Amino acid sequence: MTRILAILAIFTTSTAGHAGPGGLADGTYDGFNCAAPVSDQRIVLRGNELSFYETNCLLSNPQGLRGLTGPVLVDATCTGEGEGWQTRYIMLQTNDGGITLMGEGFAEKYVRCP
Repeated sequence: MTRILAILAIFTTSTAGHAGPGGLADGTYDGFNCAAPVSDQRIVLRGNELSFYETNCLLSNPQGLRGLTGPVLVDATCTGEGEGWQTRYIMLQTNDGGITLMGEGFAEKYVRCP
């Protein structure tokens, strides 16, 4: 039993930080072209941090949406270009490994970059 608990503790520690809110996969995603060296359509998800072009958001309070499997509603505290604001996003890991991100007045699909 002690061995099993030790293995579980190692697994839990080694996998921590490899998923964003609601189990979304950490990684780099792009709306158009992952091969482009710079893209203003690129987002990076690392744990509870979401980075856009010139914007960084700290994500908190992930909640599933009633009756749906997959989408996660998150609160976002963002900074960019000397400003700070709070907003909410709905995020969904798509079947092809990408992410759909929805916010006030927009919805974007991003493919996962290698």
